[in-house]
Amino acid sequence: MSPSKSMYSGAEILLESLIRNGVEVVFGYPGGTVIPLYDELLRYSDRIRHVLVRHEQGAVHAAQGYARSLGRPGVAIGTSGPGAANLITGIMDAHLDSTPLVVIGGQVATHLIGMDAFQECDMMGMANPITKHNFQVHHADDLAKVMDQAFHIATTGRPGPVFIDLPKDVQTMMSAKVRNGELDLPYYVKSRPADPEQIEAAAEIIRGAERPILILGQGAILSGATDALRAMAKDLELPVTTTILGKGSVDEDEPLSLGCMGMHGRRVANFALAHCDVMIAFGCRFSDRVTGDPAAFAA
Repeated sequence: MSPSKSMYSGAEILLESLIRNGVEVVFGYPGGTVIPLYDELLRYSDRIRHVLVRHEQGAVHAAQGYARSLGRPGVAIGTSGPGAANLITGIMDAHLDSTPLVVIGGQVATHLIGMDAFQECDMMGMANPITKHNFQVHHADDLAKVMDQAFHIATTGRPGPVFIDLPKDVQTMMSAKVRNGELDLPYYVKSRPADPEQIEAAAEIIRGAERPILILGQGAILSGATDALRAMAKDLELPVTTTILGKGSVDEDEPLSLGCMGMHGRRVANFALAHCDVMIAFGCRFSDRVTGDPAAFAA
C-alpha cells in the first residue's frame, strides 16, 4: 500500500484486509459484479495467489480443503446471482463440518438491491441458515471492519463459514478507512468457560468406570486438545475410537486405538461402545452416522 495515498478503493481495502489476516491464496471464478476486485487483484498478484476454478462450487470446496489441510481460513470468491448461488453447497458443507471460510459473493450495485436487477440474488437470505454470520457491505468505509470481523468469527469458537455480500459499486468507492480498530462484536460469544464443578464430577465418574471408552471427534482436533487427550488415554488406559472427522486425532496403530466408529467404522469399535459403562466424548456431535437408532445406541 502506497504511503503517499490518502484514499483507497473498496477493492484495495478488501485485498489489504485479506493480507492483514494472513491470506496468501484465494480460490475464485470472475464475473461482472466482481470485475473491479479482479482488476485490483492483478496488481496484488505478488502477494495473493489466485487459483482460477472452472465452477464456483469448485472454488468453495477448494477453499475448504485448503482450510482443513493448513488450519487457516479458506477464501472463495464468486460473482452475483447464479455465481454466488453456486457457492451454497460448499458453504453448507463447511457449516456442517465446522470449517473456517470467508466467502465473498459479488452483488448488484447498492441502488439496485431489491429492484430485481439482472443477476440479483438474495444471498443473505439463502446463506443465513448455513453460516456463522453474513455481512452485506453498503459503503467502502465499512469494508475493513467487516473483513476483520468476518475472519474473527470464522476462526474463533467453533469455526465455520462467513459470507460477505459485496455490491459492485462498493468495490469502486473511495475511502480512507483502510484498517479497522478494535473488533465491535458485543453479541458474539466465541466460547464459554467450563464449569470446574462439572469437570470434577466428570472426572469422578471416569475414575469409577469399569469399561470406559474415549471418543474423539473433529472438535478435539480443532481445539488443539489431541495431545492432552492422548496423554489422558495412555495414563488411564482408555480404549479410543474416533468419528470420521476425528480421524487423525490418535495414531490408529497404537494398542489403545479401536479405529473409527459408527456406520462406516470398525466392528470392534462399535462392539466396545455397545458394552461400555462410561462414554467420554470430546468434540463429537453424535450424528446419525455415529448412533444409528439413538434408542439402541450403547444401550
